[in-house]
Amino acid sequence: MLVDYNVNGAFNDKSADFGQCDRVRIGEKGSQDSRYVGNYVEVDNKLYKPEIAKDGAFIILTEAADVSYGTVRISKDVSSFSVGGMNGLFNRKPENGVVKLPVGDYRIVSWSLIKNDDKGVKWELRGSSYRGGPGGFTVKSGEEKSLAVGEPVYSKAQYQKSGTSYMFNQNLEGGQGEQIELLRNGAQPPPPKLRIRSRDGTYDRALSFEYG
Repeated sequence: MLVDYNVNGAFNDKSADFGQCDRVRIGEKGSQDSRYVGNYVEVDNKLYKPEIAKDGAFIILTEAADVSYGTVRISKDVSSFSVGGMNGLFNRKPENGVVKLPVGDYRIVSWSLIKNDDKGVKWELRGSSYRGGPGGFTVKSGEEKSLAVGEPVYSKAQYQKSGTSYMFNQNLEGGQGEQIELLRNGAQPPPPKLRIRSRDGTYDRALSFEYG
C-alpha cells in the first residue's frame, strides 16, 4: 500500500524531513508496518530500489546491486536502532553496538535500551527524534561512524518567569539531542521532584513534577 503522507497528491515523495516523505506498507493485509519512501526499501533483510508511480498506481521493486555500505557504532547495550533519510527507513538490531547502513545522510528515528536492576526491575530507555530535529549524521563507504546513542542520558531542568511566578520543566535528553522516555516495568515511574531552597533557608520545599 502506498500512502500520500504529506497529502500533496503525489505518492513518491522522498525527503530528509520525516513529515514530508511518503510511506509504503509491505506485508500481510492490515499490517501497519510502514516504511519511508526513499532510494531503497528493505524487505526480509534484502534491499530493493523502488519505482513508484506519482499517482500511486503501482510500485516496482528491483533488487539493489552494487550498494556501498558503512557502519555506525553506538552503545553495545542498545537493543534496537532506527534511522531514516533520503535512503528510506532502516530498523536495526545492533550486534555489539554496530549496525551496517547504505552510504548516505540519516537522522535518528528511535532507539531503545533495556536493563534489569539488582532487584529484578526492568528499566527501559526509549530515544526518539522529531521530524527535522537533532540526530543527523553521514555514513561513508567503508568507514565507521561513532554516535553517542544510549547511556548516558541527561536530565535537564528549565524555568520561565512570569511576573512573580515561576514555571519549571524537566525532561530527559540523549547524546544526540533526542527526546528520552524512561519506563519502569513497562510504565512511567513516579515523576521526579524539584527541591527549591532559598539562600538563607527560610524557604525549603520539595515539589513533584507532573507528566503531560
